[in-house]
Amino acid sequence: MLPALSPAQSFADAYKATRVIETLENYAVADQLDTSLAGGRAQSVMNVTHESDFWRTILANPDNTADIPVSLNQFTLSDWVPRVPGLFWSGNATRIRIRVADGRAIYDPFGKSQFVLGGIGTNLLAPDPGGQRVACLVRGRDVSGGIPMVISNRIWRRLSLEPGLVLTLTEVWWQLMTEEWQQRFDSVKDIPRAYLCVDDESQVQVVGKREAPGYQPYSLIEYVKDDVLQYDYVFRTIYPGDSRQEVADFFEMYRTRYGYNGRYLISPDPVSPLFDAVYSSPLQLRQARSGAQFHLELLKENIRETYFGGTRGADILSLLSRSYRDTANINMVATQLGFPTGTFASSVPTDQIAQLVDWCVDTPGKMEELIDKLTGKQPELLLP
Repeated sequence: MLPALSPAQSFADAYKATRVIETLENYAVADQLDTSLAGGRAQSVMNVTHESDFWRTILANPDNTADIPVSLNQFTLSDWVPRVPGLFWSGNATRIRIRVADGRAIYDPFGKSQFVLGGIGTNLLAPDPGGQRVACLVRGRDVSGGIPMVISNRIWRRLSLEPGLVLTLTEVWWQLMTEEWQQRFDSVKDIPRAYLCVDDESQVQVVGKREAPGYQPYSLIEYVKDDVLQYDYVFRTIYPGDSRQEVADFFEMYRTRYGYNGRYLISPDPVSPLFDAVYSSPLQLRQARSGAQFHLELLKENIRETYFGGTRGADILSLLSRSYRDTANINMVATQLGFPTGTFASSVPTDQIAQLVDWCVDTPGKMEELIDKLTGKQPELLLP
């Protein structure tokens, strides 16, 4: 039987489920490196001395800061990249990290999940069939906040690049990719899927070596607790000196102690896996299983059934009915979701919210979009 939860807790869990779906959808495209056809625009060079300044400039005006030349001075190289580069520096992610950080030496899966929602988490991606690889440049200590770079294996080998080298890059293009991050989620839709694209080895100067920055391999764990299917994030920050066995033992400890002998769904390192996962790469998650059902779609349906329906769905409706009492606001949200507002059967706010939630439950993908949109507009909905 599902344990009794407060409406606020049910909504918080639904928000986590929403971000789990967003994570799976974006993981599925993480290895797609085709550049857009837009090409670079002739304009002044953006000179960057720290990733925080870079991302704040990009996020403040994403449409006018794509396809531009960028120069970076003395950044440390990592072969790990943020799961959604730039998310770490968004306002909502920053607020989440500040709220959850309380100095504990170890966090349970719920605490771990909050950090990943706050932009923590990195992937290591195998080179694509065209010989392009993704790396990251960092001035600070953590790869989760870094700037992604696409570079050919040929240039990588000719320059003998490796994690920890300090690089200065001259006029490399910040280039949009054809495959975007999932635009249906407000939490990531203003973050451009773009990379610094190195076209020639003359653009890269090796100027020294530092201790490699910390990175955060992460995964999603699926497990059963109190007869209910649950999903949570797990990550571990790795610094130089940490052995692979220590990291593997950490993930196994979480799987058995907190995850009730569950299973990890995605691997952050398809090249040399740190632990067993159901899907070892984005490509595998994109593929169909027997019966022509796609793995990604099946996973999303399981998550929706767990977090958006039944008692939890009733709790979510109860919370929203108390929070949204203005017809104009409800109509605005409904319009943004694509709901035909002319079909509202009543002008009473509680009736409209109930009708909107019912429509979102019955329309594939809309419930997570509703949760994501409302938490962006009213982050206090996540407060206990």
